[in-house]
Amino acid sequence: IKLDQYVDREMEFLETASHELRTPVTIIKGAIDILNSLPEVQRLKLPTLARIDDAATNMLKMVEVLLFLAKDPNHIAELAEPVEVNLEIQNSLDAAQFITERKDLVFKINLDNTCILAPLFLTRIVLSNLINNAIYHTTEGEVVIELFKGVLRMSNQGNTAKPEHTIALFQKK
Repeated sequence: IKLDQYVDREMEFLETASHELRTPVTIIKGAIDILNSLPEVQRLKLPTLARIDDAATNMLKMVEVLLFLAKDPNHIAELAEPVEVNLEIQNSLDAAQFITERKDLVFKINLDNTCILAPLFLTRIVLSNLINNAIYHTTEGEVVIELFKGVLRMSNQGNTAKPEHTIALFQKK
């Protein structure tokens, strides 16, 4: 009976967390929609407002995917779809452009047309994290992104962890 109580508490927590996470993001999305409907804002075409809108949309999708995975991780295959990795890499680079504006970076990008079967949003999260980390840890110099026959390679000339510290990067706290 304790296991049933635990499962019930976990499901209740997921439902509450879902509501608590979705509500503020939905409010942000609503405010952005109102701002975007104003003629003076439409004339300005504010890139910052577009980034906020994209971030709020991504946050809503992330909450939905994470809650789906938390409720039933065995059904992740149901989320799989064909993903053109090169296009998603380019989208992630475009989204990170505001980070790169203040840095002296050179991007060397060589992408083939690899297509994988994977959950699109999870693929976007992984690619975005990899690209943002490469940019974040490089103040100047090269960021290399290569995709060839399904193998993705990223490198940067940024700060790196000492070999003895790298194990700690992957341990849960």
